[in-house]
Amino acid sequence: IDNQKVQVQGKVIKEIPYNSFTLLTLDNKVELECSSCPKNQKFLNKNISALGIVDNFYKKGRIKILRMKYAR
Repeated sequence: IDNQKVQVQGKVIKEIPYNSFTLLTLDNKVELECSSCPKNQKFLNKNISALGIVDNFYKKGRIKILRMKYAR
């Protein structure tokens, strides 16, 4: 459901940096869009927990991250 807040967690198996955001794919196939992720920080193979908003723009089914926790 669009605009619903959700909590997700998993291991990052794919990381694609774009100009305005980083796209993270978790081992459970959930895609996360992070516009506030530091460009010099890599998340690949890290376990993360994120609070976000479901965004079905163009039927992509991504979650836009509001807050994220991860091991440094």
